Amino acid sequence: LTSMDPYGKCLEFVAKLLQFSVSPRSAWLITQRVAACVKSRCDEEVAKAFADPANPRLPAPEVSPPQIGVVMVDGTMGRIGKSDDEKEKIQTPTVTQSTQADGPEEPAEPKEKPGFREIKVGLAGHLVPAKKKPKKKKSTKKKDDEDRPTLGTRKYAVHLGPPLALFQMLLLQVCRLGLHKAQTLLVIADGARWIWNGVKEHFSSLGVELVEILDFWHAVEHLWELARALFAPEAAKAWVSTRKDELLKGKLDEFP
Repeated sequence: LTSMDPYGKCLEFVAKLLQFSVSPRSAWLITQRVAACVKSRCDEEVAKAFADPANPRLPAPEVSPPQIGVVMVDGTMGRIGKSDDEKEKIQTPTVTQSTQADGPEEPAEPKEKPGFREIKVGLAGHLVPAKKKPKKKKSTKKKDDEDRPTLGTRKYAVHLGPPLALFQMLLLQVCRLGLHKAQTLLVIADGARWIWNGVKEHFSSLGVELVEILDFWHAVEHLWELARALFAPEAAKAWVSTRKDELLKGKLDEFP
């Protein structure tokens, strides 16, 4: 539960579900121990698969491959220990055993003020194409003729550290989902160089058609930068609104 929601929300749910409550200290310890086991298993799996980087041992697909696969990669900042640019060594709390009935004591918090570090995340999944809706007669509501595409079966990869490990983990997930046997693999991300360098290094040799896409909101950020440089505020707003519609409708040939 704590891998999906904040501790407070999880503990409230557990208290309603069970006949007893769990202290924040116990929840923290359980989460740390389970997470350490998961990380150890993941690290071992990656090390075994890429023992020979030139000839990685990739897993067989666990499901039937889709016609179109999707990979999304991004980085997000998290408050985890010291920031990368700080030279002080991060103090790692140690768990000490206790004779108390409620289990081990909670490790002391590090004295240093926590900093922010980049957590690299990736998603691999099957694209479920949009389906056309039958037009309803005498309908007063305006509805699109098509639904938006959705993601079906998916897997994730998360890493705190250099991008190489993230892409190795993500490549294993891509193979498990059979995306390397898809007709097309869409790769959606922002403009970070580490992302596109990793895509070229790890996905270009899969034998699948790669379509690299700059995600919509980052594209819009660049539109605003250009609009503010060229137009007055009201004119800039109108210009960006028109360009956004052209992007969403795929009218790239008309895009100025």
